Amino acid sequence: MHRVLISAAIFIIFGSSFPAMRAASTDDDSPLSFSEKDGTSLVKTAFDATNWDDAQTMPFRLSARVKSFDEHGKATDGQLTLLYAAQDRWREEVNWFGTTTVQFVVGERIWRKTPYQGTIPLVNLSAVLDLYRWLSVDQGSISAWRQKDVKGTSARCVDITFNIYAHREICLDVSTGLPLRIKDEIRELNVLSGDYLTLGLKRFPHHIRYSQYGETILELNVDSVTALENPPPDAFKPPEDAGSMPWCPGEKFPYFVPGGRPLVGWRPASSNRSYAVLTVDGSPTSEFSLVVFDVGSDGKVQGVKLYDKHGAIVQNDYAAEKLRGAAFHPAMCGDKGVEAEFFFQSPRPH
Repeated sequence: MHRVLISAAIFIIFGSSFPAMRAASTDDDSPLSFSEKDGTSLVKTAFDATNWDDAQTMPFRLSARVKSFDEHGKATDGQLTLLYAAQDRWREEVNWFGTTTVQFVVGERIWRKTPYQGTIPLVNLSAVLDLYRWLSVDQGSISAWRQKDVKGTSARCVDITFNIYAHREICLDVSTGLPLRIKDEIRELNVLSGDYLTLGLKRFPHHIRYSQYGETILELNVDSVTALENPPPDAFKPPEDAGSMPWCPGEKFPYFVPGGRPLVGWRPASSNRSYAVLTVDGSPTSEFSLVVFDVGSDGKVQGVKLYDKHGAIVQNDYAAEKLRGAAFHPAMCGDKGVEAEFFFQSPRPH
């Protein structure tokens, strides 16, 4: 849905998953008790159960508390309300940082109104809400599978390999088949206590923690998920001061053309892992915590916004002009290219 576009750089670089080198396991492994075929089936079942953006999802209202953590560990509390009437009719509102972030879809347009303080936290929140996208293995393959203990809970874990740099471990609760933990060597999602709320055929994690390098950057506590009945008449009315773009259910987001400019390099984080960075004149753009590309329907970049770690716009005309030379495959609605935003988030320095 909408978070496909916001979370693009978390999941997609060159049409594959966000890259990270694999490190040795820190949990207790058990002898193999299931096959590769079983692992693929288990992950697919978990994807279907947690994917609340499909035709099987009944209209719902979700209320949740959000905690966003800065680089010093200071938390900012927020309140999330999500009204989901259909794949092409929903509204998300977050009250935090003394202001309100709103984004929603009506028909074939997506609207977004975000104060600068909420830009980066919104990217992180989208990654958490889109837990199911971390379960996609369409562009990768299972390279290892095993049963292990994950913080006291028996789990079936599979490793997904996307390319030489890109690996992800997915651990599913043996009892429920639902995600307990998903991680690469930079980012980690933990469903605390493996607890989920139920609405119809779908499962919603009750309490989820999102971390980078072991440091928590966002927590989401879902208080309730209930059937949506009689939403306010103006619930899906676009605000006059919100920007919008084309959108469609199942939209495929843009991704970099391999070998295009700017180059996406791999920067070592330690002896056994690395992460993707944008480069300008061969140097990583590490001073930018977030780069947002406005990608046209032809794949050409129409504009670039640079953000610092606080979410404030950075004025750097030289870097922006260089980054405008990036080559993309455009977002696609069916067989038609459409304008979309691509969010490239740099991990916090470790």
